Amino acid sequence: MEQLLLIGFFMAAYAVVANDSIQTLGTFISSNKQRQWYHLWLWFGGIMVATATVGWFLNDGDLSWGRLSHIPYPETFRYKFLLAPVCLLILTRVGVPVSTTLFTLTTFASTPTIMKMVKKSVTGYVVASVVAFLIWTLVAKHVKKNREWWNNVPPMWGKLQIVSTSFLWITWLMHDTANECVFLPRQISVPLLLLYLVTSFSLLGLIFYLKGGKIQEVVQRKSEVINLKQVTIIDFVYGTLLFIFKVINPIPMSTTWLFVGMLAGREIAMTQTLKKKQRESFVGVGWDFVRLVIGLVISIGVAIYLP
Repeated sequence: MEQLLLIGFFMAAYAVVANDSIQTLGTFISSNKQRQWYHLWLWFGGIMVATATVGWFLNDGDLSWGRLSHIPYPETFRYKFLLAPVCLLILTRVGVPVSTTLFTLTTFASTPTIMKMVKKSVTGYVVASVVAFLIWTLVAKHVKKNREWWNNVPPMWGKLQIVSTSFLWITWLMHDTANECVFLPRQISVPLLLLYLVTSFSLLGLIFYLKGGKIQEVVQRKSEVINLKQVTIIDFVYGTLLFIFKVINPIPMSTTWLFVGMLAGREIAMTQTLKKKQRESFVGVGWDFVRLVIGLVISIGVAIYLP
């Protein structure tokens, strides 16, 4: 069983890094195209190694930061455990920003826990949409009146962006590391810790080398997303929301739903305030939501209806 679950771990690790991590680091990649990819890899890879090692030490060998406290390690192997990461690999390759949390964890979780995860994820989407709409309504009004200030980006903002994105990266790791580690024992040994670190660090390097891959297109098509000042705000708001939801309770949630909800609220606010084409904006927001729902239906179907 352990060997088959390790296969699941490797597949889930790629899907998590290629899908969810780019939803976290995508805006940073878009606004730092002039930097060498390996500089970004070493910085964020170093943060990942430090966060995982500290979490492993503080939580008695638990890499998930308590996210898996309601999802016990399986006593017997079921082939549906591998179906979820296979589906994730396919959807990641075609560029669909599905929730790796709902795909992987629902396969192992009980029905009551699944319902709590879905409820928390949907709540995250709604809260992120509302918060982003309110913040970017103010931002858009300021942009409209002070375009020169927004377009003039002093070097200090580059440093602020690194701080805000690093903060976001840490809070994201505290959530989504569970999506990989669900295939590993809940308290892992040093060799398994090293396996996780080497695997995730290497995959992160591959994604930076590919400049984000397919999922990066979802980020790039959002209006003015490469404006450095707005990127800094996006990352700080996203990281703050992730931290708040982590503190509320240990039930896992989909960071993808929160991310897409935040971009939806931002897109609507920018469209209405700056008088952009509303039809295209709402179609884009609606299509992103439909893809989230499709991923949710597939993940719950895998978890509940397959033996």
